[in-house]
Parts: sequence; C-alpha cells; structure tokens
Amino acid sequence: MLIVFIGGFGIFALMVIAIQTWRERKAEQRRLADEWNTLLTRMLTAQAMGHHRIVREQVLQSCRGLDQGLVPASQVPQLKARLASLLVQDPVYPAVLQEIRSACSAQLEVSEFSLAVSLREFLIEDIRQCLVLAEAFGQVERRDEPGDTRVAANFHHAAL
Repeated sequence: MLIVFIGGFGIFALMVIAIQTWRERKAEQRRLADEWNTLLTRMLTAQAMGHHRIVREQVLQSCRGLDQGLVPASQVPQLKARLASLLVQDPVYPAVLQEIRSACSAQLEVSEFSLAVSLREFLIEDIRQCLVLAEAFGQVERRDEPGDTRVAANFHHAAL
C-alpha cells in the first residue's frame, strides 16, 4: 500500500513538472525576440522625434521580413499589430488610407494620380510609400495599367 502511494505521488510530481515545462515553452514561443523589441522601441523613438518617413521605411522592411518567414508564424499577427500601431501615429498614412477608402466607396478603384491630387499637401513619395505599406498590410490592392496605377481598397476586418 505504501509503495502504491509513493508511486502515485511520484507520478503526480512528474505530471506537475511536465505541465509547468509545457507552459513555459508555450510562453517562450509567444514572447517576441529581443531584436524585434529593440527594433520596435527604436521605431517608436524615431516616431516621437518626427522621423516619420524613416519609420515608414523600417515598417515596410519589417513587413517584408515577416512575409519571408523570419519569425515563427504564431508571432506574425502580434508583430503586424505592433507595426500597424506605429503607423496610426503617422500624419500621412491614416490620411492616405482614409482618402483611398472614401474614394473607393464611390468608385471601384481610384487612380494613383487622382489620389496624389486630392492629397496635394503631402509629398508624392510619402503617398507612394504609404500605398506600398497599405498593400503590405493587405489594406489595398494595386493594379498597374498602362499610364497609371489603380488602387482599390480592401474592406475587410483585418484592415487597419
């Protein structure tokens, strides 16, 4: 009887150790790598200093890295959400996205030229950079036509 009791207690202890190890491994998989945390902190600092164009370029490079599979697939949504939260503070990106959505609510798609004319307070390179970013996040689709590029909004729940 004593042997059965000690054996049962030993099995219980091994189960507790196995469950704790499994939880720690799952938590480690969800945690972002230190390099990504450092990069996000640098981007946030640059954003606060007003270097919006540099931050947009870094976000674009990070999105391309995510698409190439540089991080585990389970961390991609979390990183994309953190990168998108940086773009909300940008003065150009939300304006470009809002203009595309309002233009696409009236038409199926809008030309890049008419978009640049309606957003004339911003530089064309900033508008194009925001278009590439929105395409990387799946918020717009770009279609190249002879003479002009057409942009169509993606109205779905994953869009920012």
